[in-house]
Amino acid sequence: MSIKNTSQLHKAGSSKDLKLLVVVLTGALVFIMAARTPLDTDFWWHIRAGEVSWQSGAPLLTDLFTFTRLGQTWINHSWLAEIMYYLAYQGAGFFGVGLLVALLAVAAMMLVFAQLEGPDLLKPAVIILASTVAAPVWSPRPQLFSLVLFAGVYLILDRYRRQGKDRLWLMPILFILWSNLHAGYTLGFLLLGVVIAGEILNSVLQKEPEKRLGWSEIRKIFFWSLVCLAVVLINPNGLATWLVPFKTVRVEALRQLIDEWASPDFHQLYLQPFLWMLFAVFTAIGLSRRRIDGVDLVGVIGFGYLALLAKRNFAPFALFSAPVVARYCWAVIQSWREERQETGRSGLWQKITSQSNARPLDPRLRRVINLLICALLCFAGIAKLAAATQSAFVEQAAADYFPVEAVNHLKTQNPGRLFNSYGWGGYIEWNLHEFPVFIDGRTDLFGDEIISEWLSTMQAQDGWQDTFYAWDIRYCLIESDNPLAGALKNEGAEVLYEDQNSVLFKVSE
Repeated sequence: MSIKNTSQLHKAGSSKDLKLLVVVLTGALVFIMAARTPLDTDFWWHIRAGEVSWQSGAPLLTDLFTFTRLGQTWINHSWLAEIMYYLAYQGAGFFGVGLLVALLAVAAMMLVFAQLEGPDLLKPAVIILASTVAAPVWSPRPQLFSLVLFAGVYLILDRYRRQGKDRLWLMPILFILWSNLHAGYTLGFLLLGVVIAGEILNSVLQKEPEKRLGWSEIRKIFFWSLVCLAVVLINPNGLATWLVPFKTVRVEALRQLIDEWASPDFHQLYLQPFLWMLFAVFTAIGLSRRRIDGVDLVGVIGFGYLALLAKRNFAPFALFSAPVVARYCWAVIQSWREERQETGRSGLWQKITSQSNARPLDPRLRRVINLLICALLCFAGIAKLAAATQSAFVEQAAADYFPVEAVNHLKTQNPGRLFNSYGWGGYIEWNLHEFPVFIDGRTDLFGDEIISEWLSTMQAQDGWQDTFYAWDIRYCLIESDNPLAGALKNEGAEVLYEDQNSVLFKVSE
């Protein structure tokens, strides 16, 4: 074999190894970012529901945890995800839950990675930026499954649009799974709507047929969208599945009660990466000579609008926008390179890209080095997760957010109905099965009727005592600085336990 052929083989092998190394290192970096203490206010009632579903052998579809909705039908759209979180917790405690969260985050981002255009060094940068935007919602909740499935549907559509690979028949399978994991399947339909609207825009505005889908192809996507809409009914909730998104968004108290449903406050540093990515999208599009794709335009505007309405929509925006950023950044780089070469000012670029006369590194040694780098980062990710999920660390973190000592004290009391803080409902349900609570994080179950009553009572508004009389409430566990705490003390309610974060009352019969 000639020296030239040998050099080409070494170069091809080196390029292949580099691509694989970039993929592994990117996934490892996302894992490190997602490896954290898996605590969330909703996590507790999710695993409590998962426990009941697993032990009974059937999805939990009625309320068993509160006295305000006891026995009523509950559209439990996340029953399968709840079982998975429960099994992870039972199998390996918080480490198991944290591992599941991190793996789901990696899966979502790597499905997006598969769509990215451009050089190997551009792709990790885009993924890390997108991960920083999505990171605030990486918590032990079913919505993480929605992000993975969103990215999966996005990849199928991207392959169909850009490479002509028809795998649209896979989408109904994903939507069946989606409707049993989380009601975020609506994101999938928004994505399908974006693609259809964007391709119609392309057909109207673009003259080059090779740069757009034909009408028959658009109709095909629309057909499979209708199939997906039908198959989401394949779950224990049946037709009620279609109602969940509407029931949730109609709850007017959401933006008052739940932080993730509020518009972002960009004075908070951890929310600013969204702005960075938004600016990156429009800067790349503006500098690029590439005609903007209708799907990219409609999607960035649509998902960007949703993200500005509610912080919980940051992640879908990041997942959709990452390929857009990479695509137009790569177009800018290519234009810049061509311009430099045409004017004879390639200089540094030519030196970087020219073939070196130096002897290439032995392939076996190169692979060993790559393997060591990957192993080091993977070890760092597992070590970080292990540290973040140590019992002592988790207990301390839980004590900062939940009424741990008050709940322990309540265990010594006779069972009774409990009025509680909204964010603590799930924690109490997991730790005190015999104490039914007033409310937890299932806003679609309670609606404005119960949530409004809870809000007025917590604010100690006129007639707050009626809530306690009407529901025959025996205990009250709320934040110590809450207006209701002061009102109960003025009424002479017995304080069973109090610390700087929580206060537990026994209400006179």
